[in-house]
Amino acid sequence: MKFLKAFAVWLGIIPLAILNGGFRENVLVDAIGDAARPVSGIILSILILGMAFIFIPKIRDCKPADYVIMGIGWFVLTNVFDAVPMFLEGATIGQFLATFDVRNGDFWILVVLTSLVAPILAGQLRRKDRLSK
Repeated sequence: MKFLKAFAVWLGIIPLAILNGGFRENVLVDAIGDAARPVSGIILSILILGMAFIFIPKIRDCKPADYVIMGIGWFVLTNVFDAVPMFLEGATIGQFLATFDVRNGDFWILVVLTSLVAPILAGQLRRKDRLSK
């Protein structure tokens, strides 16, 4: 059940990511040009951390390893969610891998790494909170 709850939290990130993309394309690109992509990646990473810190500590009876499993799950889901539409549109593996290259101005690597560590960090916060009581 705890992993299903973590999956539900990850699903809640999807609308935020879509809104962030809309904000990037409709506001940031006009305002800051090419810098919009990295700024958007940073914003999405902050949103992911926010979701994790708000909701992951509410999931009960988790061991430290559970948070690692959640992080790996979020990492895989985030990559699949990004890759599948690209491949359906005919992108190559090289084009997909290019999204991880910060030299292109893309901070996608930050987003997927944030997806990996966010549940772990949130779990540590919960653990610290329980120990201080």
